[in-house]
Amino acid sequence: MTRVLTFIVAVAATLLLAVGCGGEGSADETVGGPTTVETVATAESESATVADDSALCESLRSIEASLGGLTDVQTGEGAVEELRQSADEIETELDGAREAAGDELGDELDSFETAVAAVRDEVDAIVDAGQVTRDSLVDLGTAVVSASTAFAAIRDAKPDCGL
Repeated sequence: MTRVLTFIVAVAATLLLAVGCGGEGSADETVGGPTTVETVATAESESATVADDSALCESLRSIEASLGGLTDVQTGEGAVEELRQSADEIETELDGAREAAGDELGDELDSFETAVAAVRDEVDAIVDAGQVTRDSLVDLGTAVVSASTAFAAIRDAKPDCGL
């Protein structure tokens, strides 16, 4: 819905500029030049890019928050479920980030996905054991550090998201 509204606003702004700024001349003599299908297509493409960047940044912010959830685990009741939930959220958000990124961040997202798979393996091992132990926390911590390092590469590649 946001993409549709963004597209409508971009097209309306382009048309208003073409018609409203024309003065006594025709629309073809406006400051921005003639309004053509190409102009509208360009506006649509730019609007889609802005919407995709917004969706990508939001997905990346959610991933960052979920990674934080993996580093803030307390041993005891509910810890295993909390770990599982954080891992599930990261995987879901990673799918959203991939979709929003399109061709952008391919290598960075691949590296992060590999690191997230290692986190998932450690979480699954904890779930299978039914408890969080010191050794399982060390293993999980190592995997989370790798995932955080891979995420830092995404952050560096996408500085406009303000991560």
